[in-house]
Amino acid sequence: MRTNAVPALPWSVLHRPDSDHHAWLTDDAVADWTPLTPATVIDRSRLGRANRRRGHDAERAVARWLRDNGFTGTERAVRTGYATSERQVADPGDLTGTPGIAWQVKDTERESVDVWLRELDEQTTTARAEIGLLVHRRRGTADPGQWWAWLRLADLGALLGTPGRHRRERQHPVRMELAHAVELLHAAGYGNPVDGDEV
Repeated sequence: MRTNAVPALPWSVLHRPDSDHHAWLTDDAVADWTPLTPATVIDRSRLGRANRRRGHDAERAVARWLRDNGFTGTERAVRTGYATSERQVADPGDLTGTPGIAWQVKDTERESVDVWLRELDEQTTTARAEIGLLVHRRRGTADPGQWWAWLRLADLGALLGTPGRHRRERQHPVRMELAHAVELLHAAGYGNPVDGDEV
């Protein structure tokens, strides 16, 4: 009985250049089958390193931009702790040197804002910060000041001086450019305002 089904072969067999296991296939199957090559297989560890490097680059870019825009002590947070099954290191956020503010920086194609904001809520609590800001790299935009900044409606209300109208349970996400969020932070007394800040 002729079949075009490709036998299930171990990955190592499919990728051995000296393998003659294609002889198991029918003539039709051989004609339709293109063997995988090492270049077509995703190296998950390399992909993970690339994603982490991209994330660290984004954190450094935001820290540099903040230093140039009134938050002179901003640095990328360096993790020196460790986690075990019995001990989890608390995460205070991606940036340090901005008293009262917790930061999370993301550089991904896919948005997971609800998940990221929940993580940011935990980081804000851990850091004993008053405000939490999530910065997401905007595709096609190199200037971090134009990247998206997300915060909770309650935090926006606090920055605008109307905390009573936007109580803590008002968890709706609000998005604006980072430069605009920083103007609001300066107006509320965070950092050192620079020339040209207007709210």
